[in-house]
Amino acid sequence: TSHWVIIYGYTGGQTLSAENFLIRDPASTGRTTLAQYLKLYPSYVKLVHYNG
Repeated sequence: TSHWVIIYGYTGGQTLSAENFLIRDPASTGRTTLAQYLKLYPSYVKLVHYNG
């Protein structure tokens, strides 16, 4: 099955880090950062970028 999250914000500085990307995860309200998501799901199939 597919599992999607939305990255909606970034709280860090110049150096990008997964801990600083804020996510919305419909499967878990407790997972709020990209680092938390990648710890459980280290592999991904697709990355979609929307700039609108």
